[in-house]
Amino acid sequence: MEKKVNGQTENDFAEAAALFRSIDGYKDSSLLANECDDLAKKAHLKAKQEIFQKALLKKNNGQTENDFVEAAELFKSISDYMNSNTLMESCYAHVLHIKDAQDKTKHDTRVKQKSIKKEKKNNKLDGCGCGFYFILIAIILIALIIEFLTY
Repeated sequence: MEKKVNGQTENDFAEAAALFRSIDGYKDSSLLANECDDLAKKAHLKAKQEIFQKALLKKNNGQTENDFVEAAELFKSISDYMNSNTLMESCYAHVLHIKDAQDKTKHDTRVKQKSIKKEKKNNKLDGCGCGFYFILIAIILIALIIEFLTY
């Protein structure tokens, strides 16, 4: 009787029902066993509702890949409850979207880094070219000055 009164979970009520069935024929044990079965079903439904609400909250507030994976796993654990399967698939779609966005960002970053390296390389070559021309002009000017001075 204590398990029936103090029971919280589906398992608690299922154990109480089994105990009442073990003394079948004693007073109202059969009736109490049936009541415990009903309480076990209600506890089971309540547990699913709580998991559903937790998963829904995680999905709706999700920002990271991990948030959506966790929500999907929660929905998967209660796949026979309401539209959990659809919501699970939606979570996995969010995960794929996040991964695609991350891949695109990585790709864009690599392309940008290559472009910067190429630009730096071109700038170095331009700098070398300018330096070369500067030295060439300086040599020509020195040669002209020397020739002018020798006349």
